[in-house]
Amino acid sequence: MSPSSKLPGPFECGAFVNLDEELAQLSADASIREEAGRRSKMLAKYPEFRIVLITMKDGSRWDDHKTSSRIFVQVLRGRIRFHTPHGAFDLPAGGLLALDPGILHSVDSLEESAFLLTLSGAANR
Repeated sequence: MSPSSKLPGPFECGAFVNLDEELAQLSADASIREEAGRRSKMLAKYPEFRIVLITMKDGSRWDDHKTSSRIFVQVLRGRIRFHTPHGAFDLPAGGLLALDPGILHSVDSLEESAFLLTLSGAANR
């Protein structure tokens, strides 16, 4: 079977994820806990990085927090405002933000939104 004819999911040298299907499942699955208007699902977990799919309801907020990992935020749908001590960044669908480890930040959802959060594992090695 050629790689293009395999079903999505893990395969010998990696994994394939259909983001549209994962977003639909994340929105519809009542067993996935919602916290402050936010739902999340781990899509990939490796020693060097993790990728998390996150949805936020319109008007919800993810309060100040920080991580020991370098992070990348890629907005798939909607629009979020990402706050740091160095300023606020409006990220529309297609926007990508990279943030160094240890930076305090918060996120406001300016409309129903979905984004990928990639956390590097370099700080954890």
